[in-house]
Amino acid sequence: PHTYNPVGTITGCSAIARTLGIRYNGRRNDLYDNGKPRACFIEAVKSGAATAQSVARLGTNYGATDSFLCTRAQYVQQELGVDACPEDYSPIIRGSRCASASKVLGLTYDNVRNGNDYPSLAAVCFVSQPRTKFSWTSVNSNHFGRAAWICEWDKPTTTSPTASPSASPITKNPTAAPVETRPRQKRPAATVTTAATTTTTTTALRKGPLFVRQDRGLDLCPAGFQPIRNTKECAEASAALGLDHDDWYDGDDEPGEVKVCFVTNVDENQVLDNLVFPSTTRINSAHWDAAAWICKQSQYYVNQPGSGTCPGRTTRIADEKRCREATNALGVRYNKRRDGRDGTGSAHCILKKDGEYQSGSVNNDQGADDSIICRYP
Repeated sequence: PHTYNPVGTITGCSAIARTLGIRYNGRRNDLYDNGKPRACFIEAVKSGAATAQSVARLGTNYGATDSFLCTRAQYVQQELGVDACPEDYSPIIRGSRCASASKVLGLTYDNVRNGNDYPSLAAVCFVSQPRTKFSWTSVNSNHFGRAAWICEWDKPTTTSPTASPSASPITKNPTAAPVETRPRQKRPAATVTTAATTTTTTTALRKGPLFVRQDRGLDLCPAGFQPIRNTKECAEASAALGLDHDDWYDGDDEPGEVKVCFVTNVDENQVLDNLVFPSTTRINSAHWDAAAWICKQSQYYVNQPGSGTCPGRTTRIADEKRCREATNALGVRYNKRRDGRDGTGSAHCILKKDGEYQSGSVNNDQGADDSIICRYP
């Protein structure tokens, strides 16, 4: 349906199937490219309803007896020439939001074209000449017959996806100066709990916060903190930070990625419970862009890139065994092939970019973008 998106990830398919009470079978996932987009779907659907034989899985070999599992789209492109948004969606009137929506929808945003060139109409985000090489988006009032509004989901009133949502009627045309109704929340202050106030069994290594929530989409803990790798500590940290923990979602749904404690469904302003599904914590390897790691005090400290000394009371790590222990605690790989003495000066446990990821090694070839890992006494 127009205001829904297919689910194209393994973890998303598994989570939605669980929410709907439908059996998920990851062994039947078919990830081969046959020209059709990858999607989460239910097999053996009859008369629009699941049957006892229905199983949810991810793949491209769906057919006439299968149904997609979908989630509500955060941004949608309205039909051409319709100066209104679908129900539960609002016009976008800010350039920054128009840029974000354009990126999600694969459109080109051009802020030079922003303005109010036709004051009798509302200045909103729209795409001009969709699906042509001349297509671009902007916030302006000069949207005419060859333009389509870009709209943002206004009221997240449901926490459950649907296999067959109803058609979406459209809202009335807003006034020339629409007021954005989507609730806005300021970015919260750093979410921490101190060793003095928590009653958990985790022991503080030094003064300061015992647990922190990292910004979303960053697969690394802040300096002086390390990932949480077991369910007990994840539950302790969640309780201390006021987060809901659900170990039912624990698992290894993205093999090859590090399994850590994280909170799901964090929006781009670091606000919880503001997306389709609620924000909960779990231990899993399937942490995506909308996830934020939960971290605990560490005996290791990752220094600023390019700095060749360990700050304060921290000390240098210079042997492979201790460097392996540090990288394992910090949730990054150790790359023995990078060990050596390829530069000058003292060797350190160095964190380097290794393709798409970061890896640790013992060497003295630190570059401007490399960080050294130090240890608290």
